[in-house]
Formats: sequence, structure tokens, C-alpha cells
Amino acid sequence: MKILLVNGPNLNLLGRREPRFYGSRTYQELVDYVGALAEKHDLEIECRQSNSEGTLIDWIQESEEEFDGLIINAAGYSHTSIAIMDALKAIDLPVVEVHLTDFTKREEFRHKSYVSLAALNTFSGKGFDSYAQGIIWLKEHLQRKEKGIEDISIRPYEEKDWPHLQRIYDSGRNSELRRCGYQEGFAPLDQVFEKERLFESEIMVLLYEGVPRGFIAYQPREITWFYVEASHQNKGFGQRLLYYALQHTQRPLNVWLLHGNRLAIEMYKRVGFAWAEERKAQLKCQHGRTIQVMALRYTLIS
Repeated sequence: MKILLVNGPNLNLLGRREPRFYGSRTYQELVDYVGALAEKHDLEIECRQSNSEGTLIDWIQESEEEFDGLIINAAGYSHTSIAIMDALKAIDLPVVEVHLTDFTKREEFRHKSYVSLAALNTFSGKGFDSYAQGIIWLKEHLQRKEKGIEDISIRPYEEKDWPHLQRIYDSGRNSELRRCGYQEGFAPLDQVFEKERLFESEIMVLLYEGVPRGFIAYQPREITWFYVEASHQNKGFGQRLLYYALQHTQRPLNVWLLHGNRLAIEMYKRVGFAWAEERKAQLKCQHGRTIQVMALRYTLIS
């Protein structure tokens, strides 16, 4: 397998540029680190770096002639370059986004990533290990592709999916409430779907190796339900469902979240959602306990 790794502006200054964020290791050390990973995993990885947006776009456009997949850290261009996003969408290669830092915890102007809208998955906040995670994930994705396995697909809800939706919601909701400290407020899907009007929304189901593992429900301007089975979280499934919804909804697009649901908030912010408002609400099935919820809003045209 041959992978192109594209690094964007100022990464050549690693070790000197803002070490409090990016650490003291140099760009050459990053290249050596990737080389060792490539040898360990029997991959051919070509590392390139440029400060020029046009050069990065040229490399992306040419990549499908020689490579099986592409990993990109577009650095500052991640947050500004629609042209790089368009180039990534135009090629017929799987794309993975990586970042040394967690950009959702940096300055607000870094919270939106156009690259995320073209990538199958994003790994950030782990320093050099973000690259390792992206490389290993892409290798496994390419291996499944070689075997002819359609590992991920998204289709409309069918009646036969109902037992799967119950499993997905019950595990995903439990995980969400546990993270936020509200686990005693859990109620299974079969007790809440009618009151919460699940079937008044468009429902799309994500299948992994033929088995439903996540679903998203939306109306023209609001995401109303969104869950991934707990055992299959942090694999890019939620991001895939979210990108699908962005392509089939209107702007502005809103979503309401529990205030403490950090993982979900970070995922939404990576693709361009921004804070809209906060308010108090009552958690159902928990004797009217008051909780804090927040709305995020997406205004970009995908």
C-alpha cells in the first residue's frame, strides 16, 4: 500500500514554532517517526510539506495517479481553504485528516475545519501519535477495501432496522448520560420514541459490514436524533453520518446537546458548528431534574 502524507504551512518549523502547543520535536523527527511506522506496518508512505496552498492542491490532484490513500495535515489552511477541501473531494482516494493539537480547544477561529468535510476520519490532539492513529486507521480501511468489503454504507431507515435502532440508542444514550453525570435519567428507546416524535424526522442508518451501528435523524434545519453504538464510537462513524446530514439539510442547521457532552461538542466543532445559545431544561425520566443544554449551529454551505 502506498500512502501520500501531505503537511501544510509552518510544519517545517516544528521544534521552533510555539513549542507550548506543538512540542520540541522537529519536522525531521516527524518524518523519521512516520518512516518507522511505515516499516513496522509494511507500508510505503511518502511525506511532503509545503507552505504554498497551490502546491498542496497540485499534490492532492495528482495523488490518485500513484497512491492508494492520502493523509493530510493542512495546518492553518484547514480553517480557511475551500480550495483544498474541493480538491480533496474531487479525488477518488480515501482521505484522513490529522493534527498535532486538538484544534477544537484552541482559538475560536481554528474551530472550523474545511478539510474535515472531505475526510473519512480525523485524528487530533495527540502530537505525533495523531499521525500513527491516522496511518493505522487508513491501513485497515484499505485492507477491507482490498477484500471487497463495503465496510461503511448509509441508507434510509427500514422497518427491519428497529431492533438495531433500539440497541444503538440504548447503548449510545447510556454512554452519553454517563459522561455527563445523568445516567439515572436513562430510558430505553421503546419508551421515548413516540413522545419524542422520532418518526417525524428523516432517519438515516449507518451500516458497518452490513450491520447497523449508528443512525441520524433530521428535519430541514435541525438534527433531532444522533447516536452511534457505544462499542463502535471513535471510529469515524459519527463523522460519516454527520457529513451525510450536512449534504441533505438546509442552513442554518441546529442541534441541541447536553452541556457536558464534550466528545460530541468537539466533533460538531471540528466540522464547523459554533455555539448558538444555552438554556435550562428538564431531563426526562429523572423526576424533572434541571439540566443545562446548548445549541450549536452550522451555517457553512457544504
